[in-house]
Amino acid sequence: MTPSEHEALEKAKDRAQSAREAEGSKLKVLTYYWAAVHALKKIDKKKACADALTGKVDALRELAEVLDHSGETGKAAECRQKADALNRELGESRRFRMSIASPSLTGPMISQEEVETKVASMVSLEGSATWATNISSTPRSTPPLATQTIISIAVATSIHESTTFFTKDVNPVSVQCSLPGPDEQLQSTHQLVYSLQLLQDSVHEEDLSPEAVQWCHSTRNNLDEKDRLQTIAVQIVQTFRSNTTKDAAAVAEVVQLAPVLDSEYSRLLLTSFTDIICQSRHFHVHLVGGLVKVIQGAAPGSISSNDLVVVLQSLFKKLQSTHPESTRDRHHLLLAVSQVLDTMADADIGSLDRDALHGPLKDLLRELESSDDPYLTFQAEYAAQALLNIPDDETVLKAGFRRVWSGLKVVAGFANILDPTAIKDSLEALENLYESGKGGARLLKDLRSAIRNNDHPTFSMKEGLKFKKAWYDALRRAEMCINAGWLVEFKNLVTTASYRHQFEFQWGICQLLGRFAIDTQWGLVARREAIVFLGDLYKDSELWNRQEGVDQVVFDVLTNVTTNDGANFEGATSLLEEIRKHSPELDLKVDLQSPLWNNCRPSVSTGYTDAKFTLMKSVQAQYPWKPRLYGIHRALNAYHAPELVIRRVSGDTLDLETCFVNLAIVEAPAHRQKEKQDLKEQATVFHRMQSFECVENTNTDAVIPLEQLFNKRKLPLRNNEREDVPRRILVQGRAGIGKTTLCKKLVHAHQNGLWRDLFDVVLWIPLRSLRGFTGNTLEGLFRDKIFIGQDRVQRQEALAEALVICAEKGKVLFILDGMDEIVADTESEERQTFRRLLMTLLGQQYVVVTSRPSGVDSSLLQSTDLELETVGFSRQNVQDFVVKVLDSRAATSVQNFIRRTPLIQGLVNIPVQLDVICFSWDTLPKNDSQITMTGLYQLMVRRLCCKDAIRLKKKTGEILLNKEYLDDFEPHEIDNLMATELMYLGYLAFKGMNSNHQIEFQDKDIRRACGELDGYGTGDRPLAPLELVEILKKTSFLHTADADLSSKKANSERSWHFLHLTFQEYFAATWIVRHFHLKQKGLPAEMMSKNQLADYVHQHKYNPQYEIVWTMVAGLLEGEALVEFFGLLQGALRDLIGGRHQLILASCFNETRGRLDSKYANEIDEELQKWLRFEMHTLQHDDYCVSRLGSRLSFPEATLIETLRSQNSWRNTLARTLGARSIISDKAINFLVSELKDDKSRVRCSAATALGKQSPFPESVILPLVAALNEKDWTLRISAADALGNQSELPKSAILPLVAALNEKDWTLRISAADALGNQSELPELAVRSLVDTLKNGDKYVGSAAANVLRNQSELPESAIISLVDAVKYGDNGVGFLAAVALGNRSELPESAIGSFVDALRDGDKNARSAAAEALSNQSELPESAIISLVDALKDENEDVRFAAAKALGKKSALPELAVGSLVDALKDEDKSVSSTAKIALSKQFELPESAIRSLVRTVKDGDEYARFAAAMVLGNQPELPESAVESLVDALKDEDGDVRSQAADALGKQSELPESAVRSLVDTLKHVAVSIDYVRTSAAEALRNQSELPESAIGSLIDALKDRNRYVRSAAASVLSNQSELPESAVGFLAGLLKDGGYNVRYAAANALGNQSKLPESAIISLVDALKDGDKDVRSAAARALGSQSELPESAVKSLVDALKDEYYRVGHTAVVALGKQSVLPELAVHFLIALLKDRRGDASAYALEVLRQHSHSICIALPQLSKDEIMSVYERCLFQYSCRRALSLQVQDSTLRIYTETREMSETIGSDVQEKIFSAVRAVQDEQGLTGDVLQAVLPSSDKQSE
Repeated sequence: MTPSEHEALEKAKDRAQSAREAEGSKLKVLTYYWAAVHALKKIDKKKACADALTGKVDALRELAEVLDHSGETGKAAECRQKADALNRELGESRRFRMSIASPSLTGPMISQEEVETKVASMVSLEGSATWATNISSTPRSTPPLATQTIISIAVATSIHESTTFFTKDVNPVSVQCSLPGPDEQLQSTHQLVYSLQLLQDSVHEEDLSPEAVQWCHSTRNNLDEKDRLQTIAVQIVQTFRSNTTKDAAAVAEVVQLAPVLDSEYSRLLLTSFTDIICQSRHFHVHLVGGLVKVIQGAAPGSISSNDLVVVLQSLFKKLQSTHPESTRDRHHLLLAVSQVLDTMADADIGSLDRDALHGPLKDLLRELESSDDPYLTFQAEYAAQALLNIPDDETVLKAGFRRVWSGLKVVAGFANILDPTAIKDSLEALENLYESGKGGARLLKDLRSAIRNNDHPTFSMKEGLKFKKAWYDALRRAEMCINAGWLVEFKNLVTTASYRHQFEFQWGICQLLGRFAIDTQWGLVARREAIVFLGDLYKDSELWNRQEGVDQVVFDVLTNVTTNDGANFEGATSLLEEIRKHSPELDLKVDLQSPLWNNCRPSVSTGYTDAKFTLMKSVQAQYPWKPRLYGIHRALNAYHAPELVIRRVSGDTLDLETCFVNLAIVEAPAHRQKEKQDLKEQATVFHRMQSFECVENTNTDAVIPLEQLFNKRKLPLRNNEREDVPRRILVQGRAGIGKTTLCKKLVHAHQNGLWRDLFDVVLWIPLRSLRGFTGNTLEGLFRDKIFIGQDRVQRQEALAEALVICAEKGKVLFILDGMDEIVADTESEERQTFRRLLMTLLGQQYVVVTSRPSGVDSSLLQSTDLELETVGFSRQNVQDFVVKVLDSRAATSVQNFIRRTPLIQGLVNIPVQLDVICFSWDTLPKNDSQITMTGLYQLMVRRLCCKDAIRLKKKTGEILLNKEYLDDFEPHEIDNLMATELMYLGYLAFKGMNSNHQIEFQDKDIRRACGELDGYGTGDRPLAPLELVEILKKTSFLHTADADLSSKKANSERSWHFLHLTFQEYFAATWIVRHFHLKQKGLPAEMMSKNQLADYVHQHKYNPQYEIVWTMVAGLLEGEALVEFFGLLQGALRDLIGGRHQLILASCFNETRGRLDSKYANEIDEELQKWLRFEMHTLQHDDYCVSRLGSRLSFPEATLIETLRSQNSWRNTLARTLGARSIISDKAINFLVSELKDDKSRVRCSAATALGKQSPFPESVILPLVAALNEKDWTLRISAADALGNQSELPKSAILPLVAALNEKDWTLRISAADALGNQSELPELAVRSLVDTLKNGDKYVGSAAANVLRNQSELPESAIISLVDAVKYGDNGVGFLAAVALGNRSELPESAIGSFVDALRDGDKNARSAAAEALSNQSELPESAIISLVDALKDENEDVRFAAAKALGKKSALPELAVGSLVDALKDEDKSVSSTAKIALSKQFELPESAIRSLVRTVKDGDEYARFAAAMVLGNQPELPESAVESLVDALKDEDGDVRSQAADALGKQSELPESAVRSLVDTLKHVAVSIDYVRTSAAEALRNQSELPESAIGSLIDALKDRNRYVRSAAASVLSNQSELPESAVGFLAGLLKDGGYNVRYAAANALGNQSKLPESAIISLVDALKDGDKDVRSAAARALGSQSELPESAVKSLVDALKDEYYRVGHTAVVALGKQSVLPELAVHFLIALLKDRRGDASAYALEVLRQHSHSICIALPQLSKDEIMSVYERCLFQYSCRRALSLQVQDSTLRIYTETREMSETIGSDVQEKIFSAVRAVQDEQGLTGDVLQAVLPSSDKQSE
């Protein structure tokens, strides 16, 4: 008892005693009485303990005695009534806590405590003439009863006195369970639930036996045992979730766990049910019942309101999609919907989305209320009443407008009807009036019903008239009573209610009595009384006045009772006969005995002895090593919880669903389609701002959804084609792009049920948090870092030990976040212990590693299965984010700003950048011409400064600033206000850029930076460095990733970083800009002089890490300072290659063009045009390329257009370049439109293609493209059609010409037009008709294209559907098939169409039957009659019909057992196409029933050759085969037919784990020469390869097989060993020797096997080099691939790979390119050879050499001094310049030093003057040829060289 409860009781007793002493004065007695009652109100019956409630009962009874003595008998009776009700409630709550009752399917979905509270709140009916519910005082969770309900006292008394049934309350039959000892095997799920309920905090020990109390104490102290019990429970849920077949027994077992599951696993169990209910094509009553049971039985608080909304949405969708004829399924779904709505009302759900859920559900229920089926009618009315208790989210104002608008439409309808000229409007008006009339008729009907039944309607502007039925509230209360066993109160309620004559009330009561009667958890006596009660009510017309329709439910109840347990219900049979005489037309409609409880119901006699408890037994047998898994989950949830938050710059938090992550595949070079990738633009991903942090080979088209991250896929990085789950994933990404958000989403996804079958645990470790950790074992890491928050050391050690075991079993996903942040910590000698720990973490079975590209250490990471890049937000993500975080006005403003601003495209895909833009939305510029990237950052910084000024409590004078003041500040005033903070942030950012681009700052780094400026710039009040440090940390610009770990980390251990890398670059630019404005005297030591500034710019202007810095410097400068900066950029020490300089120049010029002198601007513009033309010259050998300079958004668009306008050659390339820009201006679009009239065909086509890439393009483009469809140039017409097709919404003026093009003679144009039309989301009716005509009359190619267009239309007019249905029935075979395709997967096909197809299957000719089967195959849902017709068609006399039927059934992922059995029989069909299609159909069934498996096993043994082959194949596609099936496949390895043996081996290979006997049989098959043939041996080898781990004996046998005489055996053995990553040295030696084998297949397999070894000895490499000259092309290719697996090859091997580029077989050359690309550095000799190949015009050698050189540009630069002048000229023109336009590559020569910049490194080398002159002259020769002489070249030379010239 709490102190407050004790105080309240004492006070109440004291007041009661005072009242007793004041009995002489009635006023004093009443005063003390009210004071006592007031005190007792503090004892809440929902929260108080049993002692407090007992004390409250005693106090109330004492008050009743005092009131009796004072003559206040009414108040005394009220006190006694409260005391009795509370006492009964107290007793019942104890009974409820200790019983595990299972409510019926229609029982109230509320907790047991709420049941007791609700029933106790009912007013007693005995002895009262009237009773009413005080609506104002009724709890919200209890629907208010109708007031002034009249009761017939005479009738109530007579039936009460004359009946002997329901005279006392009953308890459920209790089934005794023993309590398990520590680690003792559990016997049943019921025992588990009982044990876990005893361990709950709400259990009172006074209710328990001494043995149970002792068990509770010992188990609560034994955390391992408690974890064991909880783990078994959650593993049962996991097992149930992963099982594909969820039968009634499994459902009944798992739902018992609902009361003991926490919110995470309750939600997991809920989603298990909702997923399969929604995804399954069939309806399963036991699944819906199980869903309801979970909601009913869940512990309070474990299911949230959002969970209930999701469940309701799922059930509603399923109800919508259920076929109208399936009344049984609809009835059960309505039952579930009703219970969910009841629960939502009880839980006080705020509101439902009116448009998406509340309104559509309400409309559907109204429709079902008029059903002919009485069960549907009643349940729909009940659900509609339940829905009235849940409001929608429509505002009052919006609802008012809607109602007014509806009325106006009705009024307007009368006027339209009278207007004969507006036929269409008149029809619409009539339709509106008809709908309004229906609504009015319904309203009158409801009003009449309300008056007749004494219901009380309510009205509000939001909800209109609401008719709440009294029978609904009464049924809910009756349900509560009967489910609690309070039969007396149930009888009183039923027999005294004035609305007992209403149909709905009678029907509901009959259902409740029926379900009570068949529910074996109640005693037989009470169940018999229920039937007697039902019979009395049925016969007693005066009391009951039975409604005619109720006979059906009474009949069904009695039929169920007599059928299931007739011997125990003698009176039911005679009553049933009487009903049959009265209503002979009745038939059984509903089986009230739900299949949910057939297997796991407690019985009075046997308890649970008949139950199988399969899940329980499976868990205990399969997972003996998981005793502490629940404890691990609970501890990790606490560990992760502070981090699973996304915080905006505004300080608000975002849920993780709002934060999007897009993962693009980083492709292996062998899997790139280079030219195609270079040309293709991604429409859904924004242009990404250029950054030095780039990831090579990212394919932004190949995006992997997060939920599919661990799906099986081909893993090219493993060098094999087998699909597997990626285990080692590297995720790279630029700073701020969302890598840590990805980690949070992975943890969150696993917590919500994803990948539970793969991982038991997901552990996220931010690697920076391991700084300072000195341990070197996983157990120590887990104990001292992960579980440090546990309250006991023993607990930490136990959990750490258990997590290590999980990791060893491969059931832990390690997320290692931020490899780049700790790589430097592993390089020092004293940190080798940490390096070993990191290697251990990286070596785990499942690992996801995140890193910036520059921080990937391959020596640590070693191999990976999959490389990904986080590419930021897509266009849709940006829109969704903006709408989520802003109101509608602000969202529209930001979206318009993004749409019209090209430069912002590279910013908004970065989440934090978009967040800052949204935060600054009200300061965004309105004039597009004024927008620059630097200007945008200035706006964002000032917006954040205003926020910081308030946070830092800035003042102006004595006034403390707030938002209202700051809104009036000018920009310069904000700058001055935060001048000190901005200056110090600039210096800190600059220091980081200078310190090897440092982005993470320790506390000491910030202190040092503040100390070095020593108070400079702080004004009159100098600030101490420490004070400045704390101020800077409070700004919005510095963030710490350790903010949520403040309680765990000391301040000195935290690291800080700028809001985003670009903000650091902006602030560094502000610091550099200060040097252009400051005077040279009195500067602090840290400021640079003019000469130092010039040297600094010269040194870093080509450093890729400074690219954005220089752009922002240019954007911040003005006037003379800007000219001075351009002078430094254009001055001496220019980039020798040229491309890098032009990119920097273009970016700075684009940022400042409007502020430069026109003459100077024109000079820069001319220079850029010259270099653009030079790039065109270097690309002259490539017909489909684009300019890398011109396609960059930073390159001035006007310069590109002017170059295109003035150029005669390369115009098509420049037009493609313009189109390759992610966004172009209206001026550029108009220019491209004019190019459609160019006299050159290629230019016209390039212009059309470029226009097509703009999405969406303006209407001004549509007409020219439509006109191009009529041009004579067929290539232009196709390009124009493709361009139009890229738009998802075209006007009718464009669609009709495309439709006309379907009739053109040229078939390629017809197909292009059809494809263009297919991309339209909605086509006009004329276009649809033309497509239908084309399908019927066109050739097969165009007809197929037209069919696919129609298939993709979301809606088709009814006339088109009818026409297509007729074509299926009456067209020839080809047209019927195309019509079936066109109808597609249309769930909205009219019922008549489905019926027509079914009829055609039975009665049509063979063509019609075949086409009808095809049409049915495309339907997502089929009625049972259609499935049966398809099954019958499998026996059709025509093989084409049988083929089509098998194909149609094969498109259904879940078939009934009848269909599966028929398909198994079809495997034996004489026609091979039929049996083959049946085989494919069966292979698509994810899990076949046991009967089908048995039939297939028999077929494998006894069928003909093809049947055995097909059966083996089908078995192979099953995820888990029983032992008998595996044995039959092993036996089939000795089949007389080779195809059967091969297929049996394939089937065995698809099993994830094979018994050792099966592995031995496969090895024998591989070695057995007499039995095996080549392809059989290959299949056996592949099966063995698919085993992730082979037993040691098998590997030994395979090594022996390498020495076998038979070459096929040797080849197969080598093939198997190729999948083993670590082979013994002897095996590697044998494989190397096999490279000289006489059999080419042996040599090929040996080379592949060697290629999968991470490290090869020198002898093996020499053998592979020799194999590059093998006579077989495949062997040479395999040898090149194997050499490429080694990151460092000797020079001789590299030279041999260079020679292989000249191989006559293209694949050898291509593989050699890949192999050379994997080398970290190319030796100088290889560079010479590759350059020589550039001149080889024969074959592909030149292109291959060029690709290798581009991959090794840094190797070329290193070798440059040793190259000849001709070699330098060749490699400069063909490779270096092009690469420098694409990637960061620059060369500078200063004081005999050659300086090289690439993306990741800076290199320098001393060279002599002769070498310097050689390089200069070679570059000059190339540039002279292209007119790049004069000042441009002179600026390259240092001043000393200029003077010498």
